[in-house]
Amino acid sequence: MFSAGGNVVDIMWVGKDKDIVLMLTTGTDSEAGGHVYRSEKNMISGSFADVTYDMDGAITKDKQEVDPQFAGVMELVVHKTDPTRIMARGTGPFYWISKDSGMTWTRFQLPKGTVGYGTSLRMHPYDPDKILSFMPRPGCLNPINSRQLWCTHDLMLHTSFGDSEPDGWKNLTSISKGEIAGWVDFDWGANARKQRDEEDSDKARGDLSILATVFSKPGSGSGLNPVWSEDVHFVRIDDPTRNFGGGTLILECGNQVEVSSFCDDTDAIKIFNKTSAS
Repeated sequence: MFSAGGNVVDIMWVGKDKDIVLMLTTGTDSEAGGHVYRSEKNMISGSFADVTYDMDGAITKDKQEVDPQFAGVMELVVHKTDPTRIMARGTGPFYWISKDSGMTWTRFQLPKGTVGYGTSLRMHPYDPDKILSFMPRPGCLNPINSRQLWCTHDLMLHTSFGDSEPDGWKNLTSISKGEIAGWVDFDWGANARKQRDEEDSDKARGDLSILATVFSKPGSGSGLNPVWSEDVHFVRIDDPTRNFGGGTLILECGNQVEVSSFCDDTDAIKIFNKTSAS
């Protein structure tokens, strides 16, 4: 069925009537990222077309050479309220957005020095235009730098589904006025609302709070995969679109808190609820 790419890792139905299929494969020895295939005929054999070739700069094509370690696509994200809009996260410095169910793609560039490899995207549960991106700091993926004290993750915010050039991504490390030196884990605070089955509303969409574990001092991270550090703190940021300093400190030495569990019935969510109510 496929002429390139590895195993299938994701299948999604897109379009106004959810009648178009996009399929993402894994990377291979020759390309770090996978390929995206599109079918308008409900996955009938022979109906898939490799649309990765329509993504400018995604893979080597004609006279355009792409470094194999930055070639291909790592992730597909569909806009929750408009299934004709799709974002494709590349391995290298680009990502692509389609507004016609994957038929055509527009290329966008990530902030200077950053790449898609090692990046994690988190969509707001009520407002699909809001995206958080957990990115390795520029240069950190180089094995020579990966254990350097300055090497850590930054957290980026985009408020229009990535539909703008690099200036659209706001580096929350910079907005923190130097009080946050790096990020360990994160999630949207609104996911706690989602866990409680709270209905969509202006209040839920306007909840831009972020729950995170962060480094407060430069050099505390000691690389992208740091060992235990007493400088990891659990914070709440109510509005990441403004200069927020270090956020609201909820728990010092917050290494025992895992942000990904905030939507479960754990001590972490109880701590958050008590602090929010006070």
